[in-house]
Amino acid sequence: MNDNLSKVKKGRNVAFAAFVVTILLACVKLLVGIVYNSQVLLVDAIHSFADSAAVIASAAGLYLAGKSRSQRFPYGLYRAETIAALLIGIFIIYAGTDMGLGGFKQLLIHKIPEKTIPVIPAFTAVLSIILAAGIAFIELKVAREIHSMSLEANAKESFLDVISSLVVLSGILLPVFGVPYMEGGAILVISLFIIKIGIENVYRSILVLLDANMDPELQQLIQDDTMRIKGVKKVKDVAIREAGPFNMVDISVMTAPSATVYAAQDIADRVRSNIIHRFSMVEHVYVTVEPAKNDIFRAVVPVSTVDGLNSRIFHHFGRAPYFVIITIYKDDIVIEDFYLNEFIKKEKHVGLNVVKVLIHYNVDIIFTSKIGEISFYIARDNMIDVYQIEEEQTIKDIVDAFSGNVLEKITVPTQSS
Repeated sequence: MNDNLSKVKKGRNVAFAAFVVTILLACVKLLVGIVYNSQVLLVDAIHSFADSAAVIASAAGLYLAGKSRSQRFPYGLYRAETIAALLIGIFIIYAGTDMGLGGFKQLLIHKIPEKTIPVIPAFTAVLSIILAAGIAFIELKVAREIHSMSLEANAKESFLDVISSLVVLSGILLPVFGVPYMEGGAILVISLFIIKIGIENVYRSILVLLDANMDPELQQLIQDDTMRIKGVKKVKDVAIREAGPFNMVDISVMTAPSATVYAAQDIADRVRSNIIHRFSMVEHVYVTVEPAKNDIFRAVVPVSTVDGLNSRIFHHFGRAPYFVIITIYKDDIVIEDFYLNEFIKKEKHVGLNVVKVLIHYNVDIIFTSKIGEISFYIARDNMIDVYQIEEEQTIKDIVDAFSGNVLEKITVPTQSS
């Protein structure tokens, strides 16, 4: 089974289990409230029924989200879970408003102290506290595991159920000790917290449905991670859409203009595979590869001397004593670094070792008069263009020639390795 679909199924099962427990508990509260004439339990029973409706909405949303993609719904039904989260927010606002009105009414009533503790109603309130806490912890754990927004909303509501049940317990016990008005005041305060959470869930759900960027940190992580992939010159754009517990990523990357269709497709496949492997909450990745239209180029030049822009070109790439790393702007040249060829004394694979080091400079161009097979093909595989130049020219000479579009690309190695 698809791992993401198994996560949805797990969340769905938890939501349905929470619904069963909550609806049974609501029935018990209603029955005890009627039998023992406990108004506070009756109000809490209504609240629990509202919670049950919210939980079943979440479970239904996750059920629809777990359906396989189809021709009619090519992106799946993951956003059904977001719609459910929106409904949950509305239910929470309703429940909070209802509790607030009930609390206000309680403030207007001065109860005569009870002579004995109502054991059964008090036990029902304690049972409600224990079950609500258990449901909340389980829902929150699974919600964060599967990145379910509606299930996390249910968990927050369940935590508030613990507090509201404590208020109910105090409303049952405090009148015995002659404490007036405490129940109504506490319910009013709690109702404000409940309404706040409901508004937050509605607001977040609307943002998700409008494709707002909900996770800038994930966006930056994907961009930074993609830049490390061989052949990616630039990440043009990363767009993330939440779809229920998962994310859909649209990413546009740029590569060398000389890249073949096969090479561009290979880059797209590696970008897609890397994102899905690295970020488990991502369900789909759509990759666009475009040729880079650089106004800025980073180049490496093999030189025989170190004399700034007047450094002279060495006749062979791998055997050059020095390499200059330059950045070519539209109207300027900047020398970034000089690299001493530490492999020059080796008899074999000098060019291979050199080009492996220089690749880490993320260069776009190699300027050289001669280059061996291994160096050439490694450079090409890393989307580095190789341009033909004449030895004894200076760096300034070749940059002027490049800017004037008079240099030709080397399409085959100039000598065997």
